[in-house]
Amino acid sequence: MLFSTADLHSLLRDEDFDFNFRGKRIKPAAYFAPTDEHELIMAGRNILTRSPDHCWVLDGADPLLEEAANLAKTLDPGFQAPSDPRDLCRALSLHWEPDIVLMSPTVDGMFMARAAAVCFPSGWNPEDVKGRLMHEIHEPVPGLNEALAKKIYTLFNGLEGGTAWWRANWSFSVTPELNLRATRGLTRIDNHPDKDIYFRAESQIIYKLPKTGGILFGIRIFRRLVSELAQDPVIAKNFIRLMKTMPPEMLGYKGITKSVERILSVVPRT
Repeated sequence: MLFSTADLHSLLRDEDFDFNFRGKRIKPAAYFAPTDEHELIMAGRNILTRSPDHCWVLDGADPLLEEAANLAKTLDPGFQAPSDPRDLCRALSLHWEPDIVLMSPTVDGMFMARAAAVCFPSGWNPEDVKGRLMHEIHEPVPGLNEALAKKIYTLFNGLEGGTAWWRANWSFSVTPELNLRATRGLTRIDNHPDKDIYFRAESQIIYKLPKTGGILFGIRIFRRLVSELAQDPVIAKNFIRLMKTMPPEMLGYKGITKSVERILSVVPRT
């Protein structure tokens, strides 16, 4: 599952820019089902064999991985689960299209990243979230914790075991490539004044593991040229408003302080 037109309209609403945690209930089977890009995505996962930073497992992750493996077996009875935790994390990533991060609950109602297999980050590095609480992961995003930290933890704690929530966020890149580690600099539009600009979004699932109470956090990547996306008149209209009301600190975080007019130049005006 990626984005329907309705999902894109919901993500890019006719309102001023702000942080929100809107989304919808989703069935895990729909989210994890193969897409038309299956071969491209799975070929990109060979980075797991070359870079240990893209797959890591901390102490205490075993029960989370076992529950994730149970979900994989439910969705595909042919899934074979290795006994070694790191091998299991890698096997899940080589089985599913989405990247995954597994988070365990803490005694004070927060959630900590205990394992991850992330091949296609969007301007961040998978190793940087290792062992961090969710609000700590979000610290680089100006204003996000003030707006959403409590709501995120409330959602994580309130989900019933075996159920899932879908949401999305968006940014930009100068390439349709999937693996955009922060160290590559390809999400900093200001640094690439001569390149095409792509709208890049993360389609996320928040699945509550029924036994541990942990979270299986899945991430899929959607990307399309801004000029193509904006052919939808609803998106074009809403996109202009969102861009023009984005605070300066967010423009800087997204790497588009100097590029707003360049981005909007390819958006039709009605």
